[in-house]
Amino acid sequence: MKGEVARIELDQTGQRDVFRGEPAFEVSGRIMADADGAGIAGLRVQIYAVPASGGAPVPVGLAVTSGADGHFKAPLRLPPTLELGNYTLAAVSKANGKWAAARSNTQ
Repeated sequence: MKGEVARIELDQTGQRDVFRGEPAFEVSGRIMADADGAGIAGLRVQIYAVPASGGAPVPVGLAVTSGADGHFKAPLRLPPTLELGNYTLAAVSKANGKWAAARSNTQ
C-alpha cells in the first residue's frame, strides 16, 4: 500500500544491557511526516528486538499509539523465550489509508 512517507526516530538511549525476565524498561520516540517533520497522531508503533546475528526480528511488548505530537512511549519486557544474544531495537508502523509503512533505524 502506498501513502505519504513517514519516518520514525527512537530517542537515543545508548547501549544498555537488558536481560530476559527483568522488570520492564521503556523505549520512546516520535513518528513524523518525512516532508515537514510534523508529528503524526494515532499511528500504531511496534518495537522489535533485531538480532545482531541477522535473524528474524522479534516483537517485544504491545504496540502503542502515537500521541497528538507523534511521540510514543512503549513499556517493554524481553520475553523469557528470547534466544540469548545481542539485539538492537527498531520501531515499525504498518501502512494505513494515508501513511506508508515506516521503520526506524536500529538503536
